[in-house]
Amino acid sequence: MWLTLRLLKWVGVGLYVLGVGGAVLARDPEERRRAAHGPATVGFVLTWLGGYGLARLTGTSLGSTWLSLGMLGSLATLQLVVWSTEREVPRGSWVRWLAAGLVVATLAVMVWRPGTRLVAEAPAAEEAR
Repeated sequence: MWLTLRLLKWVGVGLYVLGVGGAVLARDPEERRRAAHGPATVGFVLTWLGGYGLARLTGTSLGSTWLSLGMLGSLATLQLVVWSTEREVPRGSWVRWLAAGLVVATLAVMVWRPGTRLVAEAPAAEEAR
């Protein structure tokens, strides 16, 4: 089950980044709209479903700092991308680049996981006994 959920999450992250990238970089407004509503939204849902399943499976609190920041960042990014494509904000607009920056920041938070102990910092098994 764990591998299935990880695969689901990675496929979701890939689609999400692809969709946000398409919505930020595409020249045609219709292509931007399709990228925002297609791969970005589907990727968002798959990422959240996979992440929720992994959190439940591993006993990770949904209120943990890194998870809350990741959820907030991904939601803010999707909102910015959809809003900017529906309003036909120009391609080079700061709103679109803010969305791209939020994707990078969200991925960094999910990898870095602030507020958790690193394995190297955890006490050795002998010391724990």
